[in-house]
Amino acid sequence: MRNPPTNRRLRPPKRAPKLTPKRALQAAVLLALWTLWSLFAPDTDTRSGKSAEVFDDIPAKESAESGKVRICTWNVRNYSVAGRRVDGKYIQAPKPEAEKAALRRALVAINADVVLIDEMGDIEFLKELRNDLAKDGLVYNYISTTRYDSSSRLAILSRIKPERFVDCCDIKFPFRGDNRYSPRGTLGASFETLGTKWHAFAVHLKSPQGARKSDENFMPFRFAELRAIDARIVSEIGKRQNVIMAGDFNQEPSQALLRNLKNLKLGLLEQSDSAGMPHTYIWTKKNAAFRYDFFLVSPQMAEFVAGKAGIFRGIDGASDHYPVYVDLDFSKAKTN
Repeated sequence: MRNPPTNRRLRPPKRAPKLTPKRALQAAVLLALWTLWSLFAPDTDTRSGKSAEVFDDIPAKESAESGKVRICTWNVRNYSVAGRRVDGKYIQAPKPEAEKAALRRALVAINADVVLIDEMGDIEFLKELRNDLAKDGLVYNYISTTRYDSSSRLAILSRIKPERFVDCCDIKFPFRGDNRYSPRGTLGASFETLGTKWHAFAVHLKSPQGARKSDENFMPFRFAELRAIDARIVSEIGKRQNVIMAGDFNQEPSQALLRNLKNLKLGLLEQSDSAGMPHTYIWTKKNAAFRYDFFLVSPQMAEFVAGKAGIFRGIDGASDHYPVYVDLDFSKAKTN
């Protein structure tokens, strides 16, 4: 049965709004912003796994077979798009190719099994470094960055397969009546070598740069941040574990600093270059040298440390920090 006729007049379809020059400009701007966001927005989805990659199809050099493992820590100075002076102008730009090449030469010379990195960009920048190192014969099958939205992240390169990566970039702690977040948190990896389970964590504490006199060079904040990192690591892996922590602590090691690691009870490893000097950071403006980068180990981990840490100064131009490395020997595990 047909529908009954209607006396209502059919309205003509609405016309699309006229594309004025102003509307065209707005559309172009929105399209450009969306394109930039899709290209550069960081991956913050913890479920996607894109902050870490595993390449089991690439043959790895498994140092775990001998029990000897070398770990390196390095603040690589903005391996990302960051503010730089280029041709006399301060602009946002990627790390210069000359700095990247110097960085790779140094890493190849150090030949570490695990590299704990400060000031890395997102996973795409880490992939770039991983791929370029592979061309030089240094293959890291396992890589990870912290997933938070920042151009200065923590990262790990490893040719030993970790049992898991431990991304703690969301550490919150009370400070002077307010709740704060650690700017970078910590990033770790858990391993097992010759039957011994151990954990390596990268840190990069808050810099005193930009602090006011009342901030005390951000030292109270840095101590509170380190206490929160200490508590978070223990909550992830438990107490009395084999732990090594390294990175840019942005201050000289001291008992006041170490007291904030009351759960992990980490102790300082000695370090020096070939001339016996311990500093790792040069402040060229003040012509001053500081020991900002170093290793800390738990009492359980100390038995596996094969000598003091070394500072590599063989290649300049990669960063304003020097890399530090230490050798571990798990064949020295005590047997009952």
